[in-house]
Amino acid sequence: MPRLMAALLTVGILIPARAVPLDPSEDKSVFSDQWMLRERVAAPWTNGTGQQDSLNKSLGHPIRFLRERIDAETPLACAKPKYEFRQRAPRALFHGRLTDPDKQAAALGFDEANIREQKIWTLTTGCGVEFHFVDPYTALFAIDDDYVYKLERGWPPGPRPKDAAEVEACLKLVADNDAARGLHEEEILTEKTGPAGRLASAAATAPVESVSCIGVMANACIQQAGDSNGTRIECYERERAVWDARLNQAYKRLRAESEPDVRESYQKVQRAWMAYRDARCNHPLIEFKGSMAGPMQAWCLFHLTADQALWFEGRP
Repeated sequence: MPRLMAALLTVGILIPARAVPLDPSEDKSVFSDQWMLRERVAAPWTNGTGQQDSLNKSLGHPIRFLRERIDAETPLACAKPKYEFRQRAPRALFHGRLTDPDKQAAALGFDEANIREQKIWTLTTGCGVEFHFVDPYTALFAIDDDYVYKLERGWPPGPRPKDAAEVEACLKLVADNDAARGLHEEEILTEKTGPAGRLASAAATAPVESVSCIGVMANACIQQAGDSNGTRIECYERERAVWDARLNQAYKRLRAESEPDVRESYQKVQRAWMAYRDARCNHPLIEFKGSMAGPMQAWCLFHLTADQALWFEGRP
């Protein structure tokens, strides 16, 4: 996320964003936005040993679903497409080639609720290739080779709904764990003293501490997408967008509800935090300068933003 955008979000100024549709069939921009062929993974039906790869040289190339044609390289190009959105069961994806449909569809990133309901949005084109939507901005497809390919288009500013849901689910689990403990003595009074005691207490209390949820989305994103500097930056930025939105909402609420002196104090805290965030997270660019500086900066920005959001939300 650009630095200016992050700054605007964290001081309570909302940036207009294109609404995320409930499903791609409601989104006319599918047929105007530019999509990119981002990556490919070995198809599940090849037992992870994909060899024949028709589109490897096309990775990173743009694709557009125009009304009169599909503007892309062969074999995706199509002169007169006949578009139709349908909902498919996992067993029907990729022309029925999944060998363990529900499990393999989940591994490919399809929403568990859609898998359970046997309803995954699919764009048929009449040209032999079907595009199965993981979400409104990501689609998977396969042709007659050993790979599943991913198409992506740019998300609007702000958190992705699925990312926000992951963070919210983790915070709910923390709250449920804490409630299940009932009345208890404060850990500082009961833990064993010394380094070993401190670490044992930290491990025991992690399930009831909201800070444990920092990374719940980004870590899984890195594991699924494959570790690289670019992947780390993207995944950290995606989770930061979630915490940015939560911070922005909590900050606005507190300022609206607080007495003038408390409201002024919140503003001072936020301005000081922003200066600290920028100075600390710019430091890797100054000290390291190389390719690792980008992921280090992105990690710093997302962790500090998450911590600040939790403080504003008053979460333990």
